[in-house]
Amino acid sequence: MEIFTDDGFTTAASGTISLGTELYFKIEVETFGIDTEIHLTNCRATTSDDPDDPAAVVYKIIEDG
Repeated sequence: MEIFTDDGFTTAASGTISLGTELYFKIEVETFGIDTEIHLTNCRATTSDDPDDPAAVVYKIIEDG
């Protein structure tokens, strides 16, 4: 997965990103199958490096998508 700040996927996001910044995510799967589809159903951001940190604030970006 890569994160960009433009919809042309040319400027990679890096460092600290301010809340409210529009981001564009590029997700790819390399496969030999021709009928493969990607469905992103859940995506979240947290205030912790540990995604399972119970004390972290969680921002739900996509839920049951």
